[in-house]
Amino acid sequence: MVVVRMAHVPATHGYADRRTAESKTLREIRRCLKLYLARHLYRSLNALHASTENGHWRI
Repeated sequence: MVVVRMAHVPATHGYADRRTAESKTLREIRRCLKLYLARHLYRSLNALHASTENGHWRI
C-alpha cells in the first residue's frame, strides 16, 4: 500500500522526495510511511468502533 501511495499520490511522493533530500534511505522512508498509515488506520477503526452501539451501526 505504501509503495502504491509513493507512486501515485502526489503528497506522498513529495514527502518521499523531501526525505530523500535529507539523505534518508528508501527503507527509512517506507518505515515512516508505514507508521503513518498504521496510525491513520488505527484512528479510523477506533472511530468506527465508537460509532457502533450493541453491534448496530449508527450512521
